Amino acid sequence: TQRLIIYAGAYNIVQWNLKAVVSTQSTGDDYDGGIFEFRTYRLKPGCLYEWGNSWASVINLRRDSAVMGMCSQIGQMYTVHHIWRYRDLEHRREARNKAWENGQWADLVVRTVPLIKGLDVNITHAADWSPLR
Repeated sequence: TQRLIIYAGAYNIVQWNLKAVVSTQSTGDDYDGGIFEFRTYRLKPGCLYEWGNSWASVINLRRDSAVMGMCSQIGQMYTVHHIWRYRDLEHRREARNKAWENGQWADLVVRTVPLIKGLDVNITHAADWSPLR
């Protein structure tokens, strides 16, 4: 898995799994578009560094479904967006349950939940024009 950091306008975008994005663009593999989960975390001020380091230590546990994470340096501060990709809702459930089987995931939750002020979760399909379709 490659890690790529892109600075695009007001966002720092961390591409967690470049290989998965490129392979689905070029081959239309078994995801056939799939679904995307957008998670927006509103963090307590001053904890973005701790959040990032905690996630960096375990992201490999979810590398098959991780697409990217973003945080803004202007506007709504201490906001982090995660995008996950799944074949369907059943695949989402399986991937999340599998992560919980590893003690490192539980440790991540213990470390990061106290940093969260709020969370929004949305599930959608890619737009027809999206390269992730």
